[in-house]
Parts: sequence; structure tokens; C-alpha cells
Amino acid sequence: MKLTLSMLAQAPEPVVLTEMVHLPATFRLRAYREESGTEADEALIAQGDYSRESGARGMRELLERVPDLDAVFAANDVMALGALDVLREAGRRMLEDVAVAGFDDIAPSALTEPTLTTVHQPFGRISEEMVRLLLGVIGGEKPAAMTLPAELVVRAST
Repeated sequence: MKLTLSMLAQAPEPVVLTEMVHLPATFRLRAYREESGTEADEALIAQGDYSRESGARGMRELLERVPDLDAVFAANDVMALGALDVLREAGRRMLEDVAVAGFDDIAPSALTEPTLTTVHQPFGRISEEMVRLLLGVIGGEKPAAMTLPAELVVRAST
């Protein structure tokens, strides 16, 4: 997350597509605010539900509010793909006009045009650790938490 935000911080006003009710999105939005060092301008945040349609809807709203936006960080790749659809329809060019990044590194992110910059999460290891921790709790251990490293995957959208 911090890698992506640091990269997008080079843009004057990054825009965040997020859905604040969903717990991971809330964490991602909080990280965006913390990394930016100031309270984010609410005009630069659009709500969504992690669907491609909500990413497109949020992107349309943001283009109305901030027509000259030059960077977008979506709370997940699916919403980022919806944002890319709208940016293409609006005639915006990746890199020249706007940078877009997502989160999760789903397979379509590497296949879309342009390919999507994203944050890769180690889903296999996440699943293994969740099962291990759950079995520990079932076996009488205290609940535990852990943070696993994520990796920024830079592609053509930034």
C-alpha cells in the first residue's frame, strides 16, 4: 500500500476510489490518508462496492468533480478496471494524462489494455496462515494476528 501511495504521491492530486464500509477498504483509505500526511479532500474520494460498475460510476463522479485529475488509486483491481473503462471513454491516455493503480493483483490486471499497476497480495500464504491461526485457536491458543508483505507490481497504467 505505501509503495503504491508513494508512487502516486508524485501526482499533484491522487484520487481514491474506495468503499468505506468494507473493512479492507477502510484500512486502505486510512493508509491513504496517513501516507498523504493530511486529511484527504473528500471531493477526491468516490464510494463503491468493489464491483467494476461501481469503479466506473465512481470514476464518472470524480471526472465531474475533478476533470483534470492525473492519478487514481482504486481500493481493488476490479474497481480500477471500471475506472480504466471510463477514462478510455473520456479519451484520457494512461501515463500521458492519468495514472491508475489497483490492489489485489487479480489475473485480468495483467491482461487488460493497458496492463494495470497493482499491489500483489500473497493470497496462497494468506490462506495458509489463516488456517494455521484458526487451527491454533481451535486448539486452545490465543487469537493472533500477522501482517504479510505485499509487493507493488508496476505495469503500463502508471
